[in-house]
Amino acid sequence: MVGKRRPGRFTWKNERELIAMVMDQATAPEIAAKFKTSVRTIERKARALGISIKKRPEKKQSQKMSDGWFFRYLDKQHNAKQSRSFSTKELALRKACSYSRPGLAITSVEGPGVRMTGADVAKWCKDHRL
Repeated sequence: MVGKRRPGRFTWKNERELIAMVMDQATAPEIAAKFKTSVRTIERKARALGISIKKRPEKKQSQKMSDGWFFRYLDKQHNAKQSRSFSTKELALRKACSYSRPGLAITSVEGPGVRMTGADVAKWCKDHRL
């Protein structure tokens, strides 16, 4: 009697292919897409085979900063440095101006390749009457 193959099971050929993909530095989401299964299933199978899969490459801090505009401020009430993210320079500067009124100290506004100090932000706010 020949039984039906259960869906979702890895064959010996699938296991070899998974190992080959891991050796080629494929990430778990790439392997899961190839086998049409979840990342969790691929990670479990890799663990059972005794191999480790490369995780998604995380963005470096410099790459994260280049994605948008940030303004950094010192929250005196909580004694903590914090930041907010915006899509444009104009939005970041306008929000920084509104945050400087209630007593938060704006330390800088940063964007792709540009950094404005707190004094530059204060001057911008004064020039734009915000």
